[in-house]
Amino acid sequence: MNSVTDIWNRVLELLKTDLTTVAIDTWFSDCSPVDIRDNELILHCPSKFKKDVIEGRFLPIIKNALFEIFSGEFKVIIVTDDEIEKYRRAEKENSESNYDIYTFERFVVGNSNKFAHAAAKAVAEGFVKDYNPLFIYGDSGLGKTHLLHAIRIEMRKKHPEYNIVYVKGDDFTNELISAIQSGKNMEFREKYRNADLFLM
Repeated sequence: MNSVTDIWNRVLELLKTDLTTVAIDTWFSDCSPVDIRDNELILHCPSKFKKDVIEGRFLPIIKNALFEIFSGEFKVIIVTDDEIEKYRRAEKENSESNYDIYTFERFVVGNSNKFAHAAAKAVAEGFVKDYNPLFIYGDSGLGKTHLLHAIRIEMRKKHPEYNIVYVKGDDFTNELISAIQSGKNMEFREKYRNADLFLM
């Protein structure tokens, strides 16, 4: 199981031992997983009514399913349409502040990454058209994430008005699946098409 979607599908399978197919379809068909980390599963549910019913009637069996999968206690957080953007904004701000130490000044340049470093610096210095798109590939631990955040930090300093979107690859995939499932393809496209700088 690699993604939060895989985990949620496994949870739904386990719920079949306690609930009928009709009950699962009624209450969970339009729920989609948002994130899983630090022993928390975040679910998106479009209506407050469904959220209240799930929290009131089904949280214990969802937690039991998660315990069966991970052998550990999990907290389940359900966010509605009204709450999900607020949640994502808070996550983005949190994520960006945690990565603000990843600057060009702190990057250790070596033979394995000097070309990627030079290209990333060129993008941050404004040569965006020359490196569009810039694709950095390499083994784990060579500084790919560091360089992306260094670009973000430099561009934010020079162009505070820019809409800079940074997303992890698996989060992008999960958002795409969620948008398809909930019929929100337009919102998904707008989010990424309106970016002045897109980093993944």
